[in-house]
Amino acid sequence: MTVRDRTLAHLQHLVTASALVSCSREAAPVKQDPSSAPPPPPPPATSSAPVAMDPPPVAPLPTPTASITVAKPKPTATSNHGYLVVDMLPAPARCMAVAKSASVHGGFEPDASGVKLRFFVTIKTPGVTFASTTPTAIGGALISSNFPNPTTADIEVRPTATGHLTGAQLALSCGSYGTATLVVNGTFTGAPAVGRPVTLTMTDY
Repeated sequence: MTVRDRTLAHLQHLVTASALVSCSREAAPVKQDPSSAPPPPPPPATSSAPVAMDPPPVAPLPTPTASITVAKPKPTATSNHGYLVVDMLPAPARCMAVAKSASVHGGFEPDASGVKLRFFVTIKTPGVTFASTTPTAIGGALISSNFPNPTTADIEVRPTATGHLTGAQLALSCGSYGTATLVVNGTFTGAPAVGRPVTLTMTDY
């Protein structure tokens, strides 16, 4: 073999080896360095500042076409029931002053069954008289009642043995003002006895 033949054979071996190395490089995966990767694109810029917007157009108010009539409140119905109730009651102007102007006197007197309280009442209010009806005894039993005239009464009451108050209720006539009642009370201390002091008082209603 000549030198030239040896040289060509050597070059042929080099070319074959170079081709094998190139094929192996293409088949192997290529590893990349993460630090060498390009950064991701930045997000789009945003702004928190308010965006000025034009206000919506204001619709014009409708033009009134008719007037509105407001109903007036009806007056409250009046009633005179309270006045009628007052009118139905007797006016006490005349009869309620009877006890202040009337006079009374009397005391214990002997009686067939013991002792009795006898008192005389005189009315001095104009237009007021005794109704001449039987009086009602207080703290005892009625013995008798006498009316010598329309404004005078003579009353006898037998008191209870253990009581300290006795008297009577007398009906009054007040003309157009109606009727009333005159109450005569006799108070005392101790048992009823002739000569024992008695305090006589009057009230009316």
